[in-house]
Amino acid sequence: DVVVTNTAAELHAEWLKSIQGGEWNRTSISNVGEAREVLEAGGSRNRKIVSILPGSKPSKLQIGLPFMLAIAESLAQRSSEDLVFLLPLAPTVSLADLASYADPTSNHFIERYGWAAGTLQTSPSCPLSSDFAPPVLLTSSGLPIHVWTPSPAYNVFLSSDLCLTTVGTNTAELGALGVPQVVVLPT
Repeated sequence: DVVVTNTAAELHAEWLKSIQGGEWNRTSISNVGEAREVLEAGGSRNRKIVSILPGSKPSKLQIGLPFMLAIAESLAQRSSEDLVFLLPLAPTVSLADLASYADPTSNHFIERYGWAAGTLQTSPSCPLSSDFAPPVLLTSSGLPIHVWTPSPAYNVFLSSDLCLTTVGTNTAELGALGVPQVVVLPT
């Protein structure tokens, strides 16, 4: 039995459990496929995880990010489920780029179509480590979208109850992993 500690997968699984309202429990995992088991250990889940994958190219992000933020706000308002939103950031996208695409002063599509804006903030605290505090993209209505920067993000995908995505490589990856997805194309 291989036990890996302090890996990105372990930190991620524990971080996800903590934002779901579960008790933080140092559990070693040996691969990302066990992330879901770590999340579900010790009781029932009280939140549903929705991951947002707006794309990795500038043209997709400029339109897709504010559109998907608006979808997340709508889902959060209309759902009877307790939802938590994650955004696994593509490795080719910086946090500064993400903030720019969510900023109505630099992205005219937000105002033009009435989609949601967002402000990037650092997380005030993290129960996992003082060195590990994932940023949060706070939408116009105050909905927190937790940004996950380590890559690859397969453990985030596997932990998700649903992924909102755009057409691209990630649709094939999500399909291969068996993760439910809705492919979104703003028109």
